[in-house]
Amino acid sequence: MKKSRHSFVYNRKGKIERENFAFSDEAIKISYEYFETGKLQFEGHYYKEGDIGHEKRWDESGNIISDRKWIKGKLVEDAVKK
Repeated sequence: MKKSRHSFVYNRKGKIERENFAFSDEAIKISYEYFETGKLQFEGHYYKEGDIGHEKRWDESGNIISDRKWIKGKLVEDAVKK
């Protein structure tokens, strides 16, 4: 089994733009993206077992604008109605 990985991508101002985690041979992946203000913009989870993905996206005011779930690449749930 490989070790867990944790990586960062920084913008030109030196602030964290993106953060990624991968656990146990990438069976679980978690990613975050941030606005320049440092507020959370995106959170995504992927589980290799079952090929399940889940993502949430926020606007700069902190309002959730997307909450979706995929199974085997097919969108099965969109909890935020537009």
